[in-house]
Amino acid sequence: MELIIILLVVLLGSVLSFFSGFGLGTILLPTFSLFFSIELAIFATAIVHFFNSFFKFTFIFRSINVRLLLKFGGTAIPFALLGAWILKKVDKSILLIQYDFPFYQQDVSLIQFSIGLVMISFAFVELFLKKKQFNTSDIGLYFGGALSGFFGGFSGHQGALRAMFLSKTNVTKEEFVATSSTIGLLIDLTRIGVYTSYIPILASSSIHFTLVAAIVVAFCGSYLGSKILQKTTMKVVQFLVSILLMSVGFLLILGLL
Repeated sequence: MELIIILLVVLLGSVLSFFSGFGLGTILLPTFSLFFSIELAIFATAIVHFFNSFFKFTFIFRSINVRLLLKFGGTAIPFALLGAWILKKVDKSILLIQYDFPFYQQDVSLIQFSIGLVMISFAFVELFLKKKQFNTSDIGLYFGGALSGFFGGFSGHQGALRAMFLSKTNVTKEEFVATSSTIGLLIDLTRIGVYTSYIPILASSSIHFTLVAAIVVAFCGSYLGSKILQKTTMKVVQFLVSILLMSVGFLLILGLL
């Protein structure tokens, strides 16, 4: 049963993330953590996410926007390394809110609440207020890359913050997906290198078959996403990004992700 649940989550996440640039890691980590230790869940999620990014890259790499890749990814990668390093040092028990209602009890960390609030705010502006393009100057791209990279290494939410910036730049849907996927792939390589201390845990676990099956399903989801992309528009992609940002933001604030 656990295998079926994980594979369904991977399939759904890989298809959605092909368009939005995020989602797979966000829903896969809590799913893995239901059945495995948190250390193993983090490393397994990073591995599946890496292969999913690689598959997306192979399907659409010809559409990479080199300027966005160099400017945005140039700060995203080192800041992802910094975020992953801080993650290993910080006290993860720091809490901002403790929900203690008769019908709901949950702890929400400062980082979860903050990222969730940023996502909801951006999605609200995108959906309900006047739409504008983000500042695509070098400074704007460097800042966006640093922000998404840091939180990618620290909390694993780099895809959502990256999509916030890249979806509002003046690029085609193919350029958005290709550039976002490539940056995500590079960040995954960076954080997996930091997570290598989890390898002994992985080697002694029983997750191997599940991990291989999840990687295969991630390929299927990416392939399906590449076919659907041909039939959609950039406006649809931007709308999907906003809806997912708002949904994930609320779930983070409630402590459900």
